[in-house]
Amino acid sequence: MTFPAENPRELTADKIQQLFTELDYLLLDQPTSLLIVGGAALALHWADLGTYDRGTYDIDAVPILTTYTERTTFAVDTVTEPLPHHLQEAVLTLARKYNLDDDWLNNNVIRYISPKMDLQPTLIWSGAALQIYRPDIRTLLVMKIFSLREEDTIDTVRLIEETGINTAERLQSLVKSVSGSDHLPVIVEEHIGDILREHTYLMPTPET
Repeated sequence: MTFPAENPRELTADKIQQLFTELDYLLLDQPTSLLIVGGAALALHWADLGTYDRGTYDIDAVPILTTYTERTTFAVDTVTEPLPHHLQEAVLTLARKYNLDDDWLNNNVIRYISPKMDLQPTLIWSGAALQIYRPDIRTLLVMKIFSLREEDTIDTVRLIEETGINTAERLQSLVKSVSGSDHLPVIVEEHIGDILREHTYLMPTPET
């Protein structure tokens, strides 16, 4: 496998899947299950649907215990482990091979995962040693809302359009349900309002 000379550190859906294949080979007989979120999860999801081309510069991933992978939710201690040493070594090997950042696969996203969050994982890639899961698409929408980052606006608007959850009341209800919270911070409610205005601007309702 080789990456194009132009922007070689950008990870497209094809590159991500190729890296998973090589990771799987390097992991050999060390079974490893990961839950991926963020841009990488969306890149693969939209590539499968054929709707959007989406790249990323890292893969947000958290290790999960294989004994929990058939459950619809994970206990917090299941997803707050550091990346296993054997996985870190494999990640560094591929970073050096393809001139990627050393943390092209990292678990920095841990701080954004609430202990009460219902992740509803779906298996999206499987090899001999490596299994990759992603949360339900509505959970990814909630995580994008909670990030409160302007650079996530396009992703959030696309997810609102895809799920059809496009009112403040329904979005607030979804966020509460997924996060396990009874009340939302004012800043999150205001952010939902901002995102919906962007949705109206970027995805106008066709005139009849």
